Amino acid sequence: TAYRLVAELVEWGALERPGRGRYRVGTRLWQLGSLAPVARDLRDTALPFLQDLAAVTGQVVHLVVLEGDKALFVERLSGHADVRVRSRVGRLMPLHASGPGKVLLAYGPPDLLEAVLANGLERAASGTITEPDRLIRALADVRATGYCLSRDEMTDGASSVAAPITGPAGDVEAG
Repeated sequence: TAYRLVAELVEWGALERPGRGRYRVGTRLWQLGSLAPVARDLRDTALPFLQDLAAVTGQVVHLVVLEGDKALFVERLSGHADVRVRSRVGRLMPLHASGPGKVLLAYGPPDLLEAVLANGLERAASGTITEPDRLIRALADVRATGYCLSRDEMTDGASSVAAPITGPAGDVEAG
């Protein structure tokens, strides 16, 4: 039964039970996930630069990679800003509704944009782009300028600047 399987996952450490009927990811599952080479290698390489950026700006800094047709937050360094952002390491977010997501979408393959448009452009906040033509123009701007400005797209009251992070072959691997 499901209850028995969940109990076994709790016993093994993959899940924790903080309260009656509530579960969350346990440390054993977190340890296993942290061994993923792509995220670990990229994070380890980028971390000193992310720390410098956080120290200079005092703002939240993210490292985001592509996971299917979503943006996956690999790292998040807290800032001193009053605006609370909805990001969390390990969380998936829509590509069209965040600065780093739009960077990944702008430099991704054409079929990625087709998949995102086919799924629909849901509104996450007051400034989220929900019209396909407007998104296509925004992605062209990202490619032309080399960065993305995002305002009120994932969280009302929050703005971001995102830039592509390229790998050794010149391909965009993260934002």
